[in-house]
Amino acid sequence: MENFESSKINPLEQGAGASRVFEGEMGLPVIEKIYGESAEFFAGEIKRLLPPRLEAYTMSVLDVGSHRGEFLKDLLTEFGDDYKFDVTAIDANETALKDNLAAKMKVVGNVAQLPFQDNAFDITVMRYVLPWNKKEDQKEILSEVNRVSNKYAIVQHSGAPRENSSEWQSEFHKLFLGHAPKLQRETAYFSSPTEIETWMDEKGINYQTIQDRVVPDISELFIAKYELSPEDAARVNEILADKDFVEQVAWVFEKKK
Repeated sequence: MENFESSKINPLEQGAGASRVFEGEMGLPVIEKIYGESAEFFAGEIKRLLPPRLEAYTMSVLDVGSHRGEFLKDLLTEFGDDYKFDVTAIDANETALKDNLAAKMKVVGNVAQLPFQDNAFDITVMRYVLPWNKKEDQKEILSEVNRVSNKYAIVQHSGAPRENSSEWQSEFHKLFLGHAPKLQRETAYFSSPTEIETWMDEKGINYQTIQDRVVPDISELFIAKYELSPEDAARVNEILADKDFVEQVAWVFEKKK
């Protein structure tokens, strides 16, 4: 029997609908382009931060925004017998979580108010969760990830660039505000790395930047994924123009003792 819990907090305004952007067969090129290296990247960082011991020990892991466990499943395959994991997944999308076979415990809940005790997990991982939440919630999500982590958290984000971020956001966000109907979202804010680092500083989070790169040609991915009509494809290209990229950044949080 699977372990499945539901938080009493209403998560409907969070990223429960992110699958509308990345799901199904046509979504695979998008996932591969943007997410491709993630499992290997995260695993490498975990091995660097917590090298294997002579005897394997069980490491508690929380996957925030786990969805169907696509990333989590790939992550766990990167480890041999010298690592053992007790994995919990949390997401706002109950339907997706029911299909998540990678986690031992699955929790439907509010990632801005994680229903776990302080220092509950050795490692917390979160990949591309922030953009699908309100701007005002993103600071709290970061704080909560840090709070429940006993040793480390690894957070990966794709969003606005460090330079001219507001100009980029004003155009990129149009994709989700009805200008391209198949991409329309009620909640989307692609924060910049500088914004996120400011929020982390305000919350007293001890972090280190471990990745910072540009992923180009996002328009091509959306057009292919949604099989957009020539008219809608032209609209996407027109909207993004020279903003046709995201900045992908990752941080490690190290919990202060």
